[in-house]
Amino acid sequence: MKLRLTALAAALAVALTAGCQSPHPIESGTVNPYRFTYQTENGQATGLLRAFDDGQATVLQFVNTVPPGLVVLDAQGARLPIQDFGNYAVVQGVSPVLTVQTAAGTSRAHDMAPTASSQPAPQPAAPAAGDELRAAQAELDRLRAELDAVRAELAHAKAAAVDTPAVQARLDDVESRLAAIATQTVYVTFPFNGTAFVPDEDLAEVLVPAAQRAERVNLRGRTDSLIADAANARVALGRAMAARSYLILHGVEAKKIRMFSRAAGDFRADNATDEGRAANRRVEIELIAPAAAPAAAVPAGGKRRA
Repeated sequence: MKLRLTALAAALAVALTAGCQSPHPIESGTVNPYRFTYQTENGQATGLLRAFDDGQATVLQFVNTVPPGLVVLDAQGARLPIQDFGNYAVVQGVSPVLTVQTAAGTSRAHDMAPTASSQPAPQPAAPAAGDELRAAQAELDRLRAELDAVRAELAHAKAAAVDTPAVQARLDDVESRLAAIATQTVYVTFPFNGTAFVPDEDLAEVLVPAAQRAERVNLRGRTDSLIADAANARVALGRAMAARSYLILHGVEAKKIRMFSRAAGDFRADNATDEGRAANRRVEIELIAPAAAPAAAVPAGGKRRA
């Protein structure tokens, strides 16, 4: 394998001076084996210029020499063996996503070539976050009204000394459904390395009133990083802090907001795809509704206590 990688590195100069953006002939009678279908992300952080592969190994080209302490991870976060050839790092194997890490920062390279596995069948459009939260809030209000009605019916039956097992069962059912919907979570996503909290207008319209009504609001800042380094810790915390500032500015009490952050992991989507990573760069906003007020006690005499 080492001999093949060395030969691959020796052929790089030929490939790169022969029009490497498409598989044209390198020399008469030969075909360029390299696929230049990778897109780099945040390359300036590590000096990564571009990436390409020949079907068996992947080449990372840097602006200058290969950075010291270079670490390359595959889509699952496993560290890959590399060999250094000047300003090229040759990585064994081919991965649709490579994470490139140095002491200066993190870059990524994504293979943009379409494959059968990367072209899933079209899925129905998911409901907008604002619509989901609006529906949950409406159901919460409906269940609270139903709870009040069942409690009134139960109190009336007890005052009349009527047996109440059926009404009690309905009360238990409503309380159970109310508890299940009492906590609602919405997500606001961010661009790569971004910390500006900008919910879309539809979500903002319902988010602020819902947060004002909530008993507690938990904010969890997350990244799409596989490595929990200091830079990603700052980004994750910055996202939670930005959401907190937004809610307070719009009238949500600061004392009921709690912030959490995590620099890496805890993904909610497939982090090996662009769409998944975009969904993972997020703040989770958990809205915990106030507990339903307990029913007023009805003594044996039938009079409700004040």
